[in-house]
Amino acid sequence: MPSHPIAAGIPDHFIIDEEELYCEPFYIPQPDALVFGGWYEDGYIFRSGCCFIRGLGKIFYFQPGHEFCRSFYNPYVQRIIKNAVEWVKPADIGYEIPEGCPQILTKATDEFNK
Repeated sequence: MPSHPIAAGIPDHFIIDEEELYCEPFYIPQPDALVFGGWYEDGYIFRSGCCFIRGLGKIFYFQPGHEFCRSFYNPYVQRIIKNAVEWVKPADIGYEIPEGCPQILTKATDEFNK
């Protein structure tokens, strides 16, 4: 689905040189949107980028990546992950989130020790 915000800046296809093989059947609910499909040299296909809406939350499942494969170094994969983070974040959470990673101002254990 090239018009989906998660696919912004991504060509209609790109190659990941080495990736762990996943294939159908993939026992998940029907996605609300299928953004990416993967194809392997062996002919296998896989729904590798799926969006789900659950209540007020958004979920993006993205298949590429494994500790033995270097998919995360692919600039397109990195762009997809960044786009997905932007897509899933709430539109209005009631407070400002600074650019970059959110900062934790108190230890989680401090909240439990009150």
